[in-house]
Amino acid sequence: MESIKNRNKILIIFLLVLLMACNSASDYSFKSLLKAFNSWISIHSNESLDDLNSKNFFIRNKKGTSEYFSEYFFDLKRFKLELFQIDKKSLNNKNRNIHIALNEKINSLLYSHSYSSYTWDPIYYIEPLNNYLLNLLLCNNLGYDMKIQYIDDALDYIPLYFNRTKKTLLSSNDYFIKRAISEINITQELLENIPLYIDFNDTVFIDIEKKIYNNVKFMKSYEDWLESKKTNEALTEKRSIAKILNNALFDIENKYNYSNSIDSLELKIKMLKKDILHSASIIYFADNSIEKTILENYEDSTASLYYILDKNSKPSNINKDYSSQVIYFNDKYKKLLESFDIIDINEIEIEFPYYNTLFELFENSIFIINPYYSSNPMNVIINSYNNSDLFKTEAEIFLVEEVLSRTFYFNDFSDSHIDIYNDINHYSWSKFLSTYIDYKDYNIIDQNYRFLYKLDLLQDFLKILIKYKYYNNEISKEDAIFLLINEGFIDKKMSSKIFEEIIYNYVENDLEKFISYMYLYDLFNDYCLINKKMSEAEFIKKIFKHGFLPIYNYKTVLN
Repeated sequence: MESIKNRNKILIIFLLVLLMACNSASDYSFKSLLKAFNSWISIHSNESLDDLNSKNFFIRNKKGTSEYFSEYFFDLKRFKLELFQIDKKSLNNKNRNIHIALNEKINSLLYSHSYSSYTWDPIYYIEPLNNYLLNLLLCNNLGYDMKIQYIDDALDYIPLYFNRTKKTLLSSNDYFIKRAISEINITQELLENIPLYIDFNDTVFIDIEKKIYNNVKFMKSYEDWLESKKTNEALTEKRSIAKILNNALFDIENKYNYSNSIDSLELKIKMLKKDILHSASIIYFADNSIEKTILENYEDSTASLYYILDKNSKPSNINKDYSSQVIYFNDKYKKLLESFDIIDINEIEIEFPYYNTLFELFENSIFIINPYYSSNPMNVIINSYNNSDLFKTEAEIFLVEEVLSRTFYFNDFSDSHIDIYNDINHYSWSKFLSTYIDYKDYNIIDQNYRFLYKLDLLQDFLKILIKYKYYNNEISKEDAIFLLINEGFIDKKMSSKIFEEIIYNYVENDLEKFISYMYLYDLFNDYCLINKKMSEAEFIKKIFKHGFLPIYNYKTVLN
């Protein structure tokens, strides 16, 4: 009897060792696959991953050649197949979560690739180059000689890079070419301003100056070539886009277990509109010293809203200089971070490069040059503001939605992964943080903040709704523009341009941004407000600790 017990013990120990060995083998295989994917994406997205080696960007990455896009597609399919062959149930908890996130990342890359935007959108090539040049020129952790070498190599490679695109850019339309030329203007200005960023000795400067001149001249000829690719024909059939959008809708609703998303979207737009009009009336009365908290009717509320929009568009009497704006930005960042009352969190290092004549070409008034900030200082550009009051509010929204979200994700308590960074997650965190700080009713923000962030959210959601309804033939162009003006409070002069942005930027999976935001806030309500399963600070720490996970999987780390 004793021998049987001993044999059973030995058998149990053997099975445990065998199970651990299998798990270890699976974890090892997964880590090898993840390492291979990291290496692959460092070549294909190096402009956003702190890889400033010019040969990696221009030579190893053969973007523009016909072979490149076939290889890109088959590489992703191969990664997906190999990932499928690794049973995530046999992985440890950490690797299981990363497995889920990696699968989502690969799917999103395949989704974007399916539109073949590289055959008709020049921005596909120009924007990554501008991001790379900005990161290179403003980087402070490269040695002097290395930085000069990378700049010199880049000037040699740029014509080669754009000549490759001529083999795959088959045709385009007026909308995409206008956008491309705006980006090319930025490229040219970046090139011409290279001497602002680094001191060259006389010999090197003469050579660099000549290369800059030749590159600017080349870019102007490239503009002419782009104009020759213009066509009035549809780049993609409307019904084909509708099919892709509807398939995406079905997949997203399944992932999040979220039904009737379009109906939910319409309802959310109505609720936001009501909140915005209420905020507008409060601001209007405060500005005009009227002792009321809400206006009598819809027409008056709408009038108060347009009063605020008109006020924001006008220069103020008091203009802050650049140094004052930087001081305000830094002080507000510290106060906002403290207001979340999350312990063990460190501020991130922020620098403010200032070459204002250059950055005025960019659309955004405040933006981050290296948005995938991890270890380098975060470079924030503040363009000139004529309206100091508007700067204050926009800076606060930017700090909450862009800087705080990255502070939480890239902090010591977070298990951050740059390689599988998810733009859908980032959008949801950003909007959730604004909604959260509004819900907390902190004195640190005012009605102007509440008004502007909700207006941005309303306009985002309205654009998503218009895209789906337009491609499914539920509304016409005229209907869409009417909605933009009357429901989104968009200026009439801008409405046609915004409509073009909506119908041509169909590569973006915008509906998931809405659903993931709603899903995240519903989780917050469930865990913190209704059932009180955890504190609000604990909830925020947990979602950012596992921020790389797709949001529809957040329940697994909250329970």
